[in-house]
Amino acid sequence: SPKYVKDQQFRISFLRAEDFHADRAAKRMMEYFHAKRSLFSVDSLVRDITLKDFNEDELYHMEDGSIQAYPSLKDQMGRMIYWAYAKYCSAKTMEGSTRVSWYLLESNLRSSQEFQRKGMVVMIYLVGVEFDDVHTMLNKSSILSKALPIRHAAVHMCYSTESIKEYVTKQMM
Repeated sequence: SPKYVKDQQFRISFLRAEDFHADRAAKRMMEYFHAKRSLFSVDSLVRDITLKDFNEDELYHMEDGSIQAYPSLKDQMGRMIYWAYAKYCSAKTMEGSTRVSWYLLESNLRSSQEFQRKGMVVMIYLVGVEFDDVHTMLNKSSILSKALPIRHAAVHMCYSTESIKEYVTKQMM
């Protein structure tokens, strides 16, 4: 539906995420459609994702509390807080967890221009998570951070091993 793609609020969210740099916003929008197609379907490109797009495992994962977006809980700068408890994730696949994160973030994004303007703070609790799982999780998380029209104001990670600390540090540089 051209109406979905040409929606002014939809387009401006990409500009806000990239501080109104049109070339970067266009690139992010292309990443958005590529990732959305990969995670969901071709049909999803022209509509919002709904609960009907999820299987039973993913719906359960939405309710298990391991991923939470707090639109009403903000930091001192008024930014939304997104919280992921990796060890307690019930999703059977990392793709399922990524799909759930997409839905939670995008549904909050569409409902709040303040969220679009101020961005969000991401907090990830990695204590007790295996190194290979951290690697996979950060790769899937990068899909969201490159595609969704969201400004990441800060990312905080809690971890318990030196190898994860070294890996996370290298990935962030």
